[in-house]
Amino acid sequence: MNTADGSVVYDVAFALVWAEDGEPVDTTNEAYAFANCADCAAVAVGVQVVLIVGRRT
Repeated sequence: MNTADGSVVYDVAFALVWAEDGEPVDTTNEAYAFANCADCAAVAVGVQVVLIVGRRT
């Protein structure tokens, strides 16, 4: 969230997730950025890595 005129705000989130035998794997990832100011910007980046651990049958 950015409320300062003439500025840029960045926010980055990273998640590392393990899924083991039989667990469901969801590929959903969201990032939100809001700006309420003059001549400004807000940037949000979300990165998620899902490691699926187990044997293939």
